[in-house]
Parts: sequence; C-alpha cells; structure tokens
Amino acid sequence: MPSWPNRIRDIGRALLLIVMFSVSTLALVAVDAPSPFLLAGVVSGAAFVILFRVRQRFPDPLRHFGLAIIGAGAGSLITMAVVHRVAEQPLPILGSVAATLMLSLLAGQILRVSPSVTTSTAVLASIAGGASGVSAIARELKADEAIVSAVQYFRVIVVIATVSVVAPLISGRSTPATTPAGAVYDWRNVAIALGCIAVGLTAARWLTFGGSRLILPMLLAMAVTVTSYAPAPVVPPMLLNVSYAVIGLAVGFSFTPRTLGVLRKLLPFAVIQLIVGVVACAGVGLAFAHAVGASPLDGYLATTPAGLPAVTAIAVGTGGDVGLILTLQVVRLFAALILASVVGTAIRRRARRDQLRQSILLDSPCGD
Repeated sequence: MPSWPNRIRDIGRALLLIVMFSVSTLALVAVDAPSPFLLAGVVSGAAFVILFRVRQRFPDPLRHFGLAIIGAGAGSLITMAVVHRVAEQPLPILGSVAATLMLSLLAGQILRVSPSVTTSTAVLASIAGGASGVSAIARELKADEAIVSAVQYFRVIVVIATVSVVAPLISGRSTPATTPAGAVYDWRNVAIALGCIAVGLTAARWLTFGGSRLILPMLLAMAVTVTSYAPAPVVPPMLLNVSYAVIGLAVGFSFTPRTLGVLRKLLPFAVIQLIVGVVACAGVGLAFAHAVGASPLDGYLATTPAGLPAVTAIAVGTGGDVGLILTLQVVRLFAALILASVVGTAIRRRARRDQLRQSILLDSPCGD
C-alpha cells in the first residue's frame, strides 16, 4: 500500500496535469490550432513526463476506447453523398488519393536517413491525411509514436499556416474561414455510434491486426451510414474531443529526453520531407483540378495534407466546391487509416520473420 506522502504526491501531480492540459487547451483553442484537444494532450503529457522525469504508462483500456471513438467518428463521414461522388468520377478521385498517399510515403523515406527512425515510424509519420488516427495507432504498429505524432502535426500546422497565404494567390481573393454548421442528431444516432464502438472493440479481441481497435469501429460506422438501414451514427463533438485528449495524453507520455534528442536531430529531415510532400500533393491537386474541370484552388485544397476541419473552414470561406474538396479529403482520410494499418502490419510481420531467421541461424551448428 502506498504511504500517505506518496498518495498526496500522486494527487498533486494529477491535479497539476489537469491544470497543464486545461491551460494548453484554452491556448490552442484561442489561436484556432488544429485538433486542440489532441495537441493539448500531447503537450501537457510530454511536459508532465519531462518535468517529473518519470516513465508514465497510460492505461491501455482507456487508450483503446479513445481509438474506437476516433474510428467511429471517421467512419460516419463516409456518407452516400461521398460514395456517389466517387462513383461519378472514380478515376480522378481515387487516382488522386492514391497519388498523394504514395508520394507522401516516398517523401517520408527521407526520414530514414536518420538511424533512429525505423521503417514503420517513417511510414506512419509521412502518410498524408488522418494525423490523429495515424498517431493513435502508432504504438500498436510498433512505431515510435512520439516521432510519428511530432512529424504529423508539424506538417499539419505548417500546411494550415501556409494555406491561408497560398489560397488567395491561387484564387485571387481572400479566404475568410467560417465554421460549418454541426450535424443534427438525437439519442438514436449517438446510440448507434456507441453500438459500433462496443461491437468493434469486442471484435478486436479476436481480429487482432494492427490498428484493429480503430479500423473495426470505423468500418462498422461506415457500413451503417452508407446502407441507411439504421439511423446514421454520430459521435458527439464532446465525446470526440475527450477521445482526442486521451490519445494525446497517451502520446505525450511516450516523450522522453531521448525522444526529444532524436526529434532535434530529425528536424532538418522532417523539414525536407515536409517541403517535398506538400509540393508533390499540390502538383497532384492541380492535375486533379484540370481533369475534373475544377478551379486550381479547389484542386489544391482537395489534396493538401492538412487537417480536415481546417480545410473545411477554408473551403467554405472561399465559396469553392466544398462537396468535391471534402469528398477527396474524406476518402483520403479513410484510405490513410487503412493504409497505415496494412503497411504497418506488414512491416511488423516482416521484422518478426527476420528476427526468427536470425535466431535460427545463430542457433544452428557451424562448420558442417
């Protein structure tokens, strides 16, 4: 049993963590930062671990629940409108999604120059789209979640900051950002979403592939949304923000002095990777706009590797083809999470096979 001084110390640290998270959240919301609750969790969790120099382990059940909530929220974005838009122009849309993902993966290989970055870490850190979901499943895919999160959100922040400058240059007009109206829902929509979360987490006990606790609820929510056999699942914004905070704290707790040292050394490579990836995605966007007859700005916004909420706000503010922009962004978000799971799982299995092969060679007698 812990002594009273230790209990008081732990309570004091917990209260300090709450204060740090609250202050970080308020500051990030005030400056309209992307995913403020997730970023606040990362910042406050990392600061907490570094301040007290302790290796804080985040409860796995809570992290798994956060993953499932994020997955259900992503799956509910795949509506029939998105499906119809893809069916109308499958080659330009799916081709652009595939091109941006592949180019971002190729750009991410620049990170491999650093000996501290593994293949799975480079892949997850460079995938364009779904920064919160990709960061959330990094640990399950045996990647360095601190590096993945840092590089992903470094790109998101830089892209969002530059979009407001690039957009008027392309369109020739200003881009006031407005927030789109929230989804209308009642208790049935929320109940369906919670059902997708519960069933997905239960199924993940048996279907144990990389990111299963995020992917399975996402697929269930997508299936319900598209088929329309039941009320569309809706994850309330408050619950989604709680899940972002949970995942952010889990990632923040993985930061250590060693990780920060690696990130300092990795910064030049991350900047180069960012420039190459963003320019490549912009090229794909301009080609996509030409193929479907959209404006260059719509093509740029549709393929830019920024956060979905920020792109939505800018798209609404510019008066562009919001449906086309969001269709491409949502399809890429979905594809990015699937790709992260598939590629990460393949890399992990290959590493296990290599380790097994090496152990067999070491155990085998020599000189036969």
